[in-house]
Amino acid sequence: MISATLSLFDRKTLTLALLGLCLVSSSTMAQSTWTGTNGTSWADAGNWTGGVPTTSTPLNFGGAPTNLPTSMDISGLTTGAINFTNNGTAGQTAGYTLGASGQSITLGGNITTTVPATGGVSIQDTINLDLILNANRIINVGRNGTAGLNHSLIINGAISGDFGITKNGAANLTLSSNSSSFTGALTIDGNNDVNVSSLQPNGSNSSIGAGTVINLTNGNLI
Repeated sequence: MISATLSLFDRKTLTLALLGLCLVSSSTMAQSTWTGTNGTSWADAGNWTGGVPTTSTPLNFGGAPTNLPTSMDISGLTTGAINFTNNGTAGQTAGYTLGASGQSITLGGNITTTVPATGGVSIQDTINLDLILNANRIINVGRNGTAGLNHSLIINGAISGDFGITKNGAANLTLSSNSSSFTGALTIDGNNDVNVSSLQPNGSNSSIGAGTVINLTNGNLI
């Protein structure tokens, strides 16, 4: 048995070595960054830096892609975080469109849009995918209040799952689907707005889901 032959010093050294390996592994977690070089397909490795995303892979969408990622053709994909990284400056002004109607992903992380830089322009990204929640998620939409620039987000797909959404950031978030059925709370933190296309009684599908709790902390539904 290894544990019987190691001294206390050796065991401590081994523990520290294993801990270091774990830290390196977590800090170098694979990420996939969209380039769109070959077309619109998510399943084409030539469209990504870092390879085709697999379970829990963080996804980055930024720069000026050759093609937009409108064909989400990876069956059963659970993503990691989704990051829209353009900041509105030269070469980083593109608004992204993810997927098409009828396509879906399980949202395995939070969604973030980068705050536009002073001197840049406002940006708007769109998610057409249906989103399945496997945990409570945060959607953080960035605004540069000093420059009056927004990095807003429209979600056209239906959102489902037994979890909730917290909206952070002062840029606009629009929830367009009347078929969203998520049952967790919708929380709007800070002086923020969420634009919705429908409100229904508790238990009925709507833009804000079918849950019974809406938390407004100086926020508004529009």
